[in-house]
Amino acid sequence: MMSIIKTALKQTCKQEATKSPPPPPQDSSEQGYCSHILSDSLSLCVQNKLQELEKELDALYPCRILVHFLSDEEFKDSPKWTNHTNHLTYFRIKLASVLSQEIDRCLYLDIEMLVLCPLEELFALDLGENIAAVVLDCSNPYQEKRLKARDSTQADFVFPFRKEYFNTGFMLINLKKWRESQVESRALEFMHTFITRVGDQDISNAVIGKETLKLTPKWNFFINHFNAERLGRADNF
Repeated sequence: MMSIIKTALKQTCKQEATKSPPPPPQDSSEQGYCSHILSDSLSLCVQNKLQELEKELDALYPCRILVHFLSDEEFKDSPKWTNHTNHLTYFRIKLASVLSQEIDRCLYLDIEMLVLCPLEELFALDLGENIAAVVLDCSNPYQEKRLKARDSTQADFVFPFRKEYFNTGFMLINLKKWRESQVESRALEFMHTFITRVGDQDISNAVIGKETLKLTPKWNFFINHFNAERLGRADNF
């Protein structure tokens, strides 16, 4: 099955039912979708609704919905994303620990992402030795990205490859390579060493930024991608 990962609050899971991937073509040779939801808590009512959704989708095409409960305690000292009241986005760091060792590839999608087409094309991509396939962020590549060290005697971290800074709301992850490269432990070490400005997105860019395959914005589109040329970057759709 193609594994799709999302983080979710109990308040947002009811909306999630309208955002499931379209079913693959009938002649697809793939075995279906398995959606993994990472959350700190879900009400029993929401869990029951997810089970009902799984049955409805499975009647159309093989589908499973699995919920993994994690604690955000180890992320309490890290900044929350703007307008967020929790640290759920940091759960991305724990992906390889949560998923079965038998799963060697997964697609992470932010909870609000709208999927408009089947995903076989993505899962068939050759990632080579890259840890993940990503899409560049819409931030200004000429603006220095600097993170303060938690220890005042230590130098700040300055992103040396800021033009390659990517958005973590979409990541096709080579889990085998992720585990071999010990991304989780390296990410946690970085988190405890520097104060991030953009949550776990800064961490992921610092740890695996040079080992990613950059995809076109069609896979993670923001309206600001139309401003890319003005920022000195030519995005090819």
